[in-house]
Amino acid sequence: MYLRFGFVPTIVVSSPAAAELVLKTHDLIFAGRAHHQAAKEISYDHRNVVFAPYGPYWRNMRKLCTLELLSNLRINQFEPMRRAETELFVGSLRRAARKRETVDISARVSALIGDMTCLMVFGRKFADGDLDEKGFKAVIAETLQVAALPNISDYFPFMAALDLQG
Repeated sequence: MYLRFGFVPTIVVSSPAAAELVLKTHDLIFAGRAHHQAAKEISYDHRNVVFAPYGPYWRNMRKLCTLELLSNLRINQFEPMRRAETELFVGSLRRAARKRETVDISARVSALIGDMTCLMVFGRKFADGDLDEKGFKAVIAETLQVAALPNISDYFPFMAALDLQG
């Protein structure tokens, strides 16, 4: 089904056969995505593997990520850290269960993922006071909020000059 959200053409795929056509047979035609203002700001004008348009730059970024960041060697280097963090996580759940405390699993898993990611990237946990004093958590939360909220000017470009959403 073809829809238009403002000036943005949108296709809704509602059957397995159509999904196979879009994702396998004609994947290069549908490889791009609409450019959003928030993505442009967050990713330095679409200069990362997530928001870059499909093309030579994206293919090179993907290759770099696959060979350098997501290789078996790199993944295996962080295995002891992942194991230790998972053991700490399970231990905290056991302690909470013994005390019959209510646990927000979603929040705890998010914190675990944040800790593991920060340990791999910065060598420190997400919850470390040093990172938090610099407003790291607030920046991450704001970035996720900005990236998730659609901007009216993404759908009606002539409204971008009005900057209605700041």
